Parts: sequence; structure tokens; C-alpha cells
Amino acid sequence: MKHETSAGPRLIPLEGCLNFRDLGGYTGEGAAKIRYDRVFRSDDLSKLSPADIVRIGTLGVSIVIDLRSAEELDQAPNPLRDYPGFDYHHVPLLDGINSEPGGPPRIHSLPEMYKSLLPDAGPQISRIFRIFAGAGERGAVFHCTAGKDRTGVTAALLLNLCGVADEDIIADYALTYERMRPFFDVMAEKGRKAGVFFPEHIFRSDPAFMRDFLDYLKGTYAGAEPYLLGLGLSPGELRGLKDRLLTL
Repeated sequence: MKHETSAGPRLIPLEGCLNFRDLGGYTGEGAAKIRYDRVFRSDDLSKLSPADIVRIGTLGVSIVIDLRSAEELDQAPNPLRDYPGFDYHHVPLLDGINSEPGGPPRIHSLPEMYKSLLPDAGPQISRIFRIFAGAGERGAVFHCTAGKDRTGVTAALLLNLCGVADEDIIADYALTYERMRPFFDVMAEKGRKAGVFFPEHIFRSDPAFMRDFLDYLKGTYAGAEPYLLGLGLSPGELRGLKDRLLTL
């Protein structure tokens, strides 16, 4: 199914989140396209309505990968965690981060944070990609709170693995600021009331940030596939994942 709406390409309109998007349709290796209804990225799912959950189920999604920290999960439980028909996985990237005012560590550079995940979060990233590789015909959604940073790195690795062009990966990342601006405005206001100043770059999904990350990925690891092989995933697992996601 191709998801094109007036709100933007690949966006799935839901009541309880702003940035639930299908990663299908991008051109990958050998001119193959990523299949629709196989893998989705999102922001926080804690406010999903009953109708949203039904809608997600109709997309074929039955695997949920929650990238938020344990503290974020405690503050905003995921309604799909124990919901029948969903296979839920909590795989925290940057555990210890707290998206509420007064909680987050000072982040001076988002690209540096993104790049640090590659050496520092190898076990978590390998687990995420093993879940993808073992999904079979089922759809999967991965998400964090804003669906920008931890989700953005995961999406970039997945798209790069499939041979998607840098410009498409960067454009997919940049769309998040447009989609999440109402959320960021609320966060900034909550911060001001709490006496916390959020640097403007924290909320941005500037194309330059993702370009920096992709240059580092290729320059240091020669791309997502060699990086994931270095984490212990097998050539067969990665080939199977690409075969599952790509179609001519």
C-alpha cells in the first residue's frame, strides 16, 4: 500500500502522534524499492488512541521497538507493550536521557551524539537489526520520543544498508522537524516555565547534521553493512533483511 496524504509523503495520520511514517518507496540498491508496510518510524506512541492502535494493526505492524530510556518509558508507558497481537521490544539507546525539562544532559552537538552511538551502542544496535532481520513478513515500527535522533540514526542505518541515496536519507531525517514542530514548541515553553533553556539546535533536524553522520559512517566503517557485520550480524542475516525489504 502506498501512503500519500496531503500532510506529507508516507505519513500515517494518527490521533496520538505526529510523525508515524512508512519508510517504503525509497529507491535502494539495484534500483529496487523499499516495500511499503514493512518498516515504520515514529515519535512517542504513549498517547495512541484505541482507533490508532487498530489503524497500526491494519498496516500489518506487529513488532514494536521502543528506543526510549527506562526513565522515559516509566513516565510515558507504551500502550503496545502488553497489547495482544504486538511483539514489544525495549531497546534503549542513550539510556539515562530524559526528554522532560530539567532532565536531559547538555548536548553540544547532535552530529557528535549520533556518531557516538556507533561505537557506544553496538549491542543495542545489533539487537535492533536482529529484530528487523527476524521479522519475516510482519511490519515493524521503531520509535523514540520525538522520532528524530535515536530514531533518525536507526532509520539512516537501515536505509543506508538498503542502498538508499544519501540525499533521500537526509530528506527523510529533515522532515521530522516539520512534523514535530508543535511538540518542540511545547517542550521549549515547558522548559522556559521550569527555568531550563533548550539550545535551538536540540530541536532541529538540520540536513547538515545527517550529512555529517553519513560521512562519518562511510569514512569510519565503510557504510552500514560493514558496520553491522562488525557487530556480529551475519551476511545471511543482512541479505535476508534486504530481500525482505527490497522489491523490483
